[in-house]
Amino acid sequence: MPTPSLFLWFHQIGEYYTSPKPLFQEGFYAFLCVNRYFRDREFKTRKEFEDLKNEYAKEIYSVNFKKKISKQILIDLTTSTNGERPKIYLFKIHNKDFNPGSTGTKNLHTLYWEMLFDPKNLEDVQFKLNGGAELFYREASPTLLKNNTVHKKGEKVPRKFFELPDGTLDPVLAQSIENLNAYYHGKMSKNELSETDLKYIDNYSVIKHKDRVKDDRFTRDKIQFHCSITLNFKPKPTGKKNINDEVLRFLHKNNDVHIIGLDRGERHLIYLTMINKEGKIVDG
Repeated sequence: MPTPSLFLWFHQIGEYYTSPKPLFQEGFYAFLCVNRYFRDREFKTRKEFEDLKNEYAKEIYSVNFKKKISKQILIDLTTSTNGERPKIYLFKIHNKDFNPGSTGTKNLHTLYWEMLFDPKNLEDVQFKLNGGAELFYREASPTLLKNNTVHKKGEKVPRKFFELPDGTLDPVLAQSIENLNAYYHGKMSKNELSETDLKYIDNYSVIKHKDRVKDDRFTRDKIQFHCSITLNFKPKPTGKKNINDEVLRFLHKNNDVHIIGLDRGERHLIYLTMINKEGKIVDG
């Protein structure tokens, strides 16, 4: 079969820049050598190509931009000249965990992202950044822009869940949340609250540090960045050829297999459905 295009972007950039000052250092030439090696070979099957490509990827994978890319060339690539659009665009990647004064447990995706560039991981890569990233544009919500709710610093905000003595969380009725909001703002008296409302009267959080806009993330235009990563990129030998193939074979040969599906619905509840191999619901 014809060899699929590999590392084409690196090859094209290398041909574009012919100045004495190289775009990349030794890593760039490694990419070109691998590209030529694959280009001149014939593979009997797609799997043969993918297996060899993955082996090379493990050897040449690098996210050490500081050593590989010239700052001046990046500036040239991001600068518009002669009315033409820049060759590339740079975006600042940010989420709430990177906000000044951010506290609490970091989002799991933040931990994954930080691990991609952790020096310990780069010594023996287990968390790998994949290609094929995408950008999505999300416009601000016109409704929230007109009717947004601002919680002032020091203000009480009713919680959506109430912790029971055994540690489980009980969802608070929407009507009780509305009534308690009115009570905290002095728009309802305590006598006007129902017995259910009174049960949750002390179940609130206090806005700290600064004013907070409800659903603030939807009140601004956003560019969202989506990318995939590979966990356990260089798995240690286990004596088995491929653990994924082993699992697939097990699922294929065994009929007593159940599949669990999880979905986060409204009010942050989790819905679980369990089906068998025939697609019939076992539990849910």
